[in-house]
Amino acid sequence: MIVKLPTSGGECELLVVNESRSRASNQLPELGALICYGAPAAARVTGVEADYFLEEQVKRLSSSADVLAAVLVPSGVGNSGGTFSPLRWRQDMANAVEYLTAEVGVPKICLVGYELASLQALSLGPDLDKVAGVATISTVATLPPYGLSSESLAEQMRSLGVAVASSQESVAAWSGEFAVLDPARTAPRLGRKPWLVLHGQDDQAIPEARVRQLLEEVAGIGELHLVNAGGESLRADPRVLSLLVGWLDRIRR
Repeated sequence: MIVKLPTSGGECELLVVNESRSRASNQLPELGALICYGAPAAARVTGVEADYFLEEQVKRLSSSADVLAAVLVPSGVGNSGGTFSPLRWRQDMANAVEYLTAEVGVPKICLVGYELASLQALSLGPDLDKVAGVATISTVATLPPYGLSSESLAEQMRSLGVAVASSQESVAAWSGEFAVLDPARTAPRLGRKPWLVLHGQDDQAIPEARVRQLLEEVAGIGELHLVNAGGESLRADPRVLSLLVGWLDRIRR
């Protein structure tokens, strides 16, 4: 089921998947997993429909972990309206949590943020009582993201098909927005909420050492798993799915 959620400058798409074992008894799962892949992993090919939801993988996650799974396509990506900004993506994620808990009725949500969306998940997790835990995959561990200036990041996002505001003032404002999402400040605020960190050992964009340093700086918060020979995109890696299933199952119990 695809739901349209309000966002600044349009609507965001949210795919809600309930293939959980609870469905057999017409019961809602006690736990939801809200996934955000962030920007596309590669440029969209003209005439080819992009799979922004990885629906089959998400169905397997829902059934294996006995959770209600949902995938958020944030502002400026795919058929979601508006344009990208760091805090706009955070608000999109907050709106999705509100929908899943208040409208669908799932008591608790785990946030799963991939790549750039890891920043929003880490920032939002401590602030919402309904969030039971946070998983970040290919975690952006230091700022600026990927060591890029706001202008360079804007160009990269545009090359991937993300809608980005054209004004230099809007792009320049990203620096201040990213500062609010600094993982060195947001991760310690998770407190006792579980934090799963999955990272590819061969990730060239975000070296493993930076992720380890972040975990050391936040005094041991976080459960790190390195994916052998894993690169910069772990979206379709079955090992990541398996680790997520196990982690969600522990939280659900």
